[in-house]
Amino acid sequence: MSGLIDRPERKGFVRRTRDTRDRHRVIVEIGHDGIAGFGALSDDFVQRLGELHATHTDEQLHVILDFLRKSAEAYREATAGLAE
Repeated sequence: MSGLIDRPERKGFVRRTRDTRDRHRVIVEIGHDGIAGFGALSDDFVQRLGELHATHTDEQLHVILDFLRKSAEAYREATAGLAE
């Protein structure tokens, strides 16, 4: 589990603090300073996505959405079969 936390911790997205009551327990907290810049990243993405959407009609977007929903369901069914 520690390996999963190492990278986000190095980037300042999370921080570890020791539990004061249980020395074996570590609490992972959000690093608010590290995630402060996420808004700027998503602003650009949202703008680009809006521009992409504008190149399609509502009817085309409905077809794309239908395809994505049906594809996701097909993947869920296929992976559920693997677990059996």
